[in-house]
Amino acid sequence: MERGSLPVQIVLPALQCTYFALLWQLTSSVDRPSSKEELLVLRKHLRHFCHICSCYLGHKNKDLSEKAFMILCDLLMVVSHQDSSVDEALGLLEYHPSMSLQSKMLLFIQDHVFTEE
Repeated sequence: MERGSLPVQIVLPALQCTYFALLWQLTSSVDRPSSKEELLVLRKHLRHFCHICSCYLGHKNKDLSEKAFMILCDLLMVVSHQDSSVDEALGLLEYHPSMSLQSKMLLFIQDHVFTEE
């Protein structure tokens, strides 16, 4: 364990729980009217969580880096396909990954999928 870092046994379930909590909030935002302020806070949380997951893509622990990658893929599938023409407010939650994040994810695929073991 690196100095100042959390053990993988804590980070893995924390990432999973945070992911489910964000999905719950996303579903709630769709099912009931939400104020613009609530959606902006949720957007901030989503982007921050994506950043946290992206930091774990290069982690030396394979389970942790794979979990971060899978969560990012799943979450980006949801938030990058919000239809703002149907509901302008929900369009606030739309998120397209930056070039930096796209590069990190591509590097992860190259390092973990297209390698010989």
